Amino acid sequence: VTGVQTCALPISARRPTQRKPRTYATLEDARNAALYRAPAAKVHTYVYSHDGGEVAGAVVRLDLRDGGKEFRQLAATERGWVIGAMPEPRPLYGRSIEGSVYVVEGETCVEAIRRLGLEAVTSSGGSNAARRSDWRRIRDCDICLIPDNDAPGERYMLDVMDCLRDLGV
Repeated sequence: VTGVQTCALPISARRPTQRKPRTYATLEDARNAALYRAPAAKVHTYVYSHDGGEVAGAVVRLDLRDGGKEFRQLAATERGWVIGAMPEPRPLYGRSIEGSVYVVEGETCVEAIRRLGLEAVTSSGGSNAARRSDWRRIRDCDICLIPDNDAPGERYMLDVMDCLRDLGV
C-alpha cells in the first residue's frame, strides 16, 4: 500500500480522560475513605498546616498487623478533602519555629522529639520528596539534621541540605 494511511484507535486503546478526584466534606470522611479495607492494627493522622495556620493536608500512617507500614496522603482543597498528595510546595510538618529545630525523616520522629521538649520538622512524601516542600519556615533557625540510619535517610538529608542551601542557609 502506498501513501499515508490513517486509522482510528479503538475506544479501549485511547488515553483515558483524567477524572476529578472525589471530594469529601471533612478530613475524617477522607481519612475513612482512604482507610477502607486497610488491614491496619493502628492508625495515626498527622495534619500539615501552612505558617498562617491554614490546614493544607494530612498524612495517615497505618501500622500493619504484620509489622509493616503504609501511608495515605490527603489534601485540603477549596471544595473539601481529596485522597492524594498536597500541592507543591508542601508545608513542613511541625509548628512555626524560632530558635533550634531538628530535621528528621517522618512524622513519628517529629513526635518523638517533641515528647523530649524539643522542636522538629519533616516533609511529607517520604525520603524521596524533600524537594517538594517549602523549607522557608526554618530558614532563620539553628538547624540540626538527624538522618535515619539507612541509605534513603542519608539521601533525604542531602536533599534537605540542598534545599536549605538554595535558601541561603
